[in-house]
Amino acid sequence: MPLTNHFTGSSLLEDEAVVLKDYVVGQRLGEGSYGSVYLATYIPSGVRFALKILQNDCFIGRESKIIQEATVMQSLEHPHVVKMYKFLQSTSSFYFVLELAEKGELFDLVISENYFLEVNARRYFQQLISAIDYCHSKGVAHGDLKAENLLLGENNNLLVCDFGFSSRPQLVGFDDDDKSDNSEILQPIGTLHYTSPEMALRQKTPASRDPFLQDLWSAGIILFFMLTGRLPFDGRDDEETLHLIQTGEFSFEEEEQKRLSESAKSILVRMLALEPTDRPTLQQIIEDEWFGENLDAALFPHRHSLKRSSVFLDFSTQHHVTPEEEAVLEVAFRKIDIDGYGRITRDEVRDMLATLRGERVGAEDVSELIQLFTGNAGSAFITYKQFRDTWVKKDLAHRPFRRRNDFQLSKIIGTQMDMVEREVVRQLRLAFDSVDDLHTGAISVDQWKRLFKRCEIKVTEEEIYSLMRFFDERDPSSGNEITFDKFLMGVVKREMLVRHPMGPKLAAATNLAALLQSRKVSECVNHGFFVVGLQNAVVEKLKNCRERLMFMYNDDIASDTENVYSFRYLGSAALLAGTTMESAGPMLASSSGPPSAALGLCTSGDFALSSSLGRGFGQSSVSESLLNNHSISLNNGTLKGNELLKHTMSSSTQAAVSQTHRALAFGGTGAVNQVNGVCDVDVILAPASLGYTLVRFRRIYGKTRDFHEAVAFISSLLEVERQQAMEDTLPRGESELL
Repeated sequence: MPLTNHFTGSSLLEDEAVVLKDYVVGQRLGEGSYGSVYLATYIPSGVRFALKILQNDCFIGRESKIIQEATVMQSLEHPHVVKMYKFLQSTSSFYFVLELAEKGELFDLVISENYFLEVNARRYFQQLISAIDYCHSKGVAHGDLKAENLLLGENNNLLVCDFGFSSRPQLVGFDDDDKSDNSEILQPIGTLHYTSPEMALRQKTPASRDPFLQDLWSAGIILFFMLTGRLPFDGRDDEETLHLIQTGEFSFEEEEQKRLSESAKSILVRMLALEPTDRPTLQQIIEDEWFGENLDAALFPHRHSLKRSSVFLDFSTQHHVTPEEEAVLEVAFRKIDIDGYGRITRDEVRDMLATLRGERVGAEDVSELIQLFTGNAGSAFITYKQFRDTWVKKDLAHRPFRRRNDFQLSKIIGTQMDMVEREVVRQLRLAFDSVDDLHTGAISVDQWKRLFKRCEIKVTEEEIYSLMRFFDERDPSSGNEITFDKFLMGVVKREMLVRHPMGPKLAAATNLAALLQSRKVSECVNHGFFVVGLQNAVVEKLKNCRERLMFMYNDDIASDTENVYSFRYLGSAALLAGTTMESAGPMLASSSGPPSAALGLCTSGDFALSSSLGRGFGQSSVSESLLNNHSISLNNGTLKGNELLKHTMSSSTQAAVSQTHRALAFGGTGAVNQVNGVCDVDVILAPASLGYTLVRFRRIYGKTRDFHEAVAFISSLLEVERQQAMEDTLPRGESELL
């Protein structure tokens, strides 16, 4: 009997080559649990799309789930929802032809910036709520909203994608011929870190079954992530994360308390309230004070109460400046005043013009704008009063000048120029000016050569061209130049200092050495790095640094694709205090454990003994006499540290040891008093392409500063291998290794 495409009505399915005959399928853009997304070009028109391919084998007996996703996506038409153009099926796969989001994921943008400023977080959050409001008005709940499912399209506008977990209550009668007794098991609840407390608790209440409430909870998690760069409920493992969600325990760090406005913290606290009835509705979110700043009413076309007057930002009518218009003027000023000194310099005018045009601008263009704002073409800077008065009283938007089409408020506030910490911008400004010695606003190949020659740093012409290509993918020999916004985004967003072999040389030639070190640690903590060499060679190199690193155990069953090696790191603070590896055990506040625990010291041997019994130290059922009568003594000098671990543990108990260690580390049965300067860290190694290894880190125990120091120390040990991997893969990019 021939296979049938239930969605298209075709009576016979064809092979993939026939179904995709009009498409050229290119590089893989992403990968999920059930399929992958590729860049695809439609041959007749040359238009590029994202092609999502799901293998039939993954959905045997559950084909209706795919049909439902396609049905839902086909019904949605919104500027902030990824558009589905076509749904295809072959004998082997399902295919979604989707709108291409060329700017990547919102998740990556947040990580690259550490966190968003409120004005930028608000813009993306308004677009997200606009998409949610539209979908809910159509009876569609997404069901799996998370930062990874939010893409960035044209003009960096947000696009919601992946409706694989979506639900539409009116689809209850959907023709589902694959019902099974496992329907309860297969019922999705989305991604753990974004799951609401009522769903995590599996409560049989209306709220726990309401996917629309789940979407709003997930939106609150996303807003928290954008404003802080971290997730509010993030335990060391899924069990701890689930506990944090169920209890609703989250807090702001000291720096966040100072940086975030009270209105921003207020909406977060309300959206992440434990009880669903305490959370704001969609209407209440839209009416919130913080949410409403700079709100574009066009995002909510069916909510007539939000529609603004047609004269918004049109100062030619001499109408009164509204609070919303005043806010736009302030945002535009800050976008140009990227250094944050409260006034706009000539260089900043030049840089904004170059950003808006995408190329170098002439000095006459800068002088013309300075003349319009200040009345003096030779002025060194523009004040906010001059800036505001020129737009409002002189109606700059309608005055004739050379760059009028580019230099408009709506375009200025749409740039990313203020999405970087002011202090970092100032450092990068000095670095840029040290290369752009003539203050032309753009860096050429010759200027790079002069910089490195002045600093007596040897570089080849190919290295210079490679550096130019990193900032601008066009051929350097064609005469292209690097403007400040490209330089800024290359260093901050694309992490040039740590991801390009020329990064250390650029830092050495400018004022960016400290920033390089900071970025290197941040990059290692957040993403890890690639090295030349296999896992065994990496581990042996770390084991040989016994003065600072003590190997504790490895988890052989963590994953089929990665291995976890746990080390104890002795930091600079510990060395100054005279702490040794033997005295650096986790301090446990417990009175019910064995003598070592009562003394506040937990040795590696204790971990081994405890794990072999399958219990933690805090459990009173552990036999103290059994521990005391153990034949191997820690005090006889025969077996210590790693030797005792190796002697006591079999490979089948190592995973239990690591779990016991983690349970003690985050207070499973007793409070952990962190030892200053000591950090236990997981080094996670995964194979990349042949001959390369991906190195990542996870903190088990210790203070944040000690963890960061440990990561910096380990990465410095592997610096040669890391640099070689960077040089080897530069022409292809890191994605080639994966």
